[in-house]
Amino acid sequence: MFPEFLVKIGDGSLVNELNEGVRRCAEAVRDLGRPASLTLTISMKPASKKCAIIVMVEGTVKVKVPEPERGVTIYYVDEAGQLVRSDPRQQRLPLRPVEIPVAVVDDEEAEAR
Repeated sequence: MFPEFLVKIGDGSLVNELNEGVRRCAEAVRDLGRPASLTLTISMKPASKKCAIIVMVEGTVKVKVPEPERGVTIYYVDEAGQLVRSDPRQQRLPLRPVEIPVAVVDDEEAEAR
């Protein structure tokens, strides 16, 4: 009885939401390796205060999937209160690119090695 009852709620839209929710949970667990959950709530209330024999049924699906971890970025605060990427208290070194010469090896030397 319960499966048929679920299919009839919302003309089948509730079952579609459940299927989609299960798929989202499964993918999140597979991709992120952390737990996910799906909650089905079925609410029932009388259609009117005078006649409780007619019942309105509503279903809701809540899916809770883990968020992907986001990396953090480290900043420093300078004297002006601005966020900067390098430590303002640290001296800057006069670094420059250095070209590395390519060694030329003739065929005889390459065979000897």
